[in-house]
Amino acid sequence: MQKKKVLIVEDELDILEVMCKMCEIKNCLVFKATNAQDAWQIFQREKPDAVSIDILLAPSEFDGLELLRKIREIDKSILCVLVTRIDEKEKIEEAKKLGADSIFIKPLQIEELDKLVQQLVTGKINNN
Repeated sequence: MQKKKVLIVEDELDILEVMCKMCEIKNCLVFKATNAQDAWQIFQREKPDAVSIDILLAPSEFDGLELLRKIREIDKSILCVLVTRIDEKEKIEEAKKLGADSIFIKPLQIEELDKLVQQLVTGKINNN
């Protein structure tokens, strides 16, 4: 059976490493990026099954929302989970309009992080 490909886009390195390890433990092939431009190149090359995107990323040509927009232009079915801070309400609304499957608010507790990774691994949204 082929490993599920997961792309994690996060500029907070501690969160990035934890998410990568959690996905690897669940037998996923993990790709990571700390900015949207690198993530877009990886996405086009690797064609992942699921993507986790931090909305506000370190300076790059574009942010996490623009990355989501680009992904949705070519693939409306891929699971896209977004991560953000609670004070970004307008960005959360925009993410929903662009087709984010799920949105998690930082800081992430371990239970939320586990739920996020589970969604990436299974490709299913569970809002319980």
